[in-house]
Amino acid sequence: MNLDKLTTKSQEALREAVNLATLAKNPEVVPEHFLLAILNQ
Repeated sequence: MNLDKLTTKSQEALREAVNLATLAKNPEVVPEHFLLAILNQ
């Protein structure tokens, strides 16, 4: 996936979703992480 093609807000949400998964010690990023990241924006 080429992250440069995403909007700035999409890139921020993706980074936040990865951070949320990491903090929760989840081995993968799931849709719930994306949803929470978007809602937090």
